[in-house]
Amino acid sequence: MTTEALTSIQWLFGKLGAAYGAAWERSLGTTPIKDVQAEWNKRLMGFTAGDIRYALDHLPSSKPPNVFEFRDLCRASPKKQVPLLEQTPA
Repeated sequence: MTTEALTSIQWLFGKLGAAYGAAWERSLGTTPIKDVQAEWNKRLMGFTAGDIRYALDHLPSSKPPNVFEFRDLCRASPKKQVPLLEQTPA
């Protein structure tokens, strides 16, 4: 994991911690935090800052989201349709 990615995930975890308090800490369980952060980084790769902010603005109030629930919130972010370029073989 790159330093930039780790910093982004740490920032995100700080936001989720502020939103959910002790419930966020409990939701992380006993898995080493670096492993949890690496999994979140893997699952959220490719989302824009706008997608992440959208997800943060639409957090459920009942419980902290797991990585899959948060990913689904990011996917729900309204996006401008931008055509993708075709990949050419290397």
